[in-house]
Amino acid sequence: MTAEPAQLPHPGQKAFRDPIPYAGALVAMVLFAGNYIAGRHAAGLGFSPADLVALRYGIAAVATLPLLLRHGSVAQLGGIGWRRGLALVVFAGAPYTAIGFAGLALAPAGHGAVLNPGAMMVAGVVLSAVFLGEPLRAPVLAGMAAVLAGLVLVAGGGIAHGDPAVRIGDLLLAGSGLQYAIFMILVRRWKIGALQGTAAINLLSALIWLPPYLATTGMSLFDRLPLVDILLQAGLQGIVIGVLAGILYVHAVGSLGPARAAFFPASLPVLGTVLAALLLGEPMTLLQAGGALAVCAGMIVALKPARRREPAISRRA
Repeated sequence: MTAEPAQLPHPGQKAFRDPIPYAGALVAMVLFAGNYIAGRHAAGLGFSPADLVALRYGIAAVATLPLLLRHGSVAQLGGIGWRRGLALVVFAGAPYTAIGFAGLALAPAGHGAVLNPGAMMVAGVVLSAVFLGEPLRAPVLAGMAAVLAGLVLVAGGGIAHGDPAVRIGDLLLAGSGLQYAIFMILVRRWKIGALQGTAAINLLSALIWLPPYLATTGMSLFDRLPLVDILLQAGLQGIVIGVLAGILYVHAVGSLGPARAAFFPASLPVLGTVLAALLLGEPMTLLQAGGALAVCAGMIVALKPARRREPAISRRA
């Protein structure tokens, strides 16, 4: 009796049998979506985007510095190396955050709700096929189309606009989605650990962002806002988002692969809309509800694992 050799599982197939990366990615998305609500509240209190970025990376860098020391030295950036660390921070650290904020300053938030996660998802799937050899299965393409349609509905319409400034903002938002997709490819290809990767991004982002921020604003944040509000945002931005959510999602990218992990950010506009309705009393239209269902359905179709074929067995008499 002879048997054909078993095929190697594609990236993410083994991880599907382990629910932890999926649960971690979902928890990370809930935290990221909750940060939209916290950020909206912070803006009403007087926090600027630059303030929030400084709090996120300043606090997170201090909190995760022991992780670098545990896995190596700061000189070697926890074993990652400065060359790779700088690449990671360009695509997912302070520059990524700054480009996203710049896009939102020029284009409506609804555009960002479509373009950033949409570009991230499409680029993640395509780049995974090109550089990691992950198959472009029909269910993935169908799920991607459903998610994109749902995002447009959740955002309240298309992204066509005649204002040149808005178009520049749209390009920045789509570009930031491409940035993060490249980051996911690098995490998978370089086998970056969630703890080291998050710690490296936080440290380098703090080194890039804090000097110019402090040089231009100093410590004026403490003069402008109550200490209790600063401490609350420091905890949310620096610990909950910069550490916890970051580690959970980087772990999911490494375990599931960029193609699968890229679908989870598409849920952010849906989660943000639902949380805004529940916590802030903002109305949710039937169009948005339909879009939310389309996003959920598309994610289920795309994330469903490929059916494994049993190895053929031939018998000789």
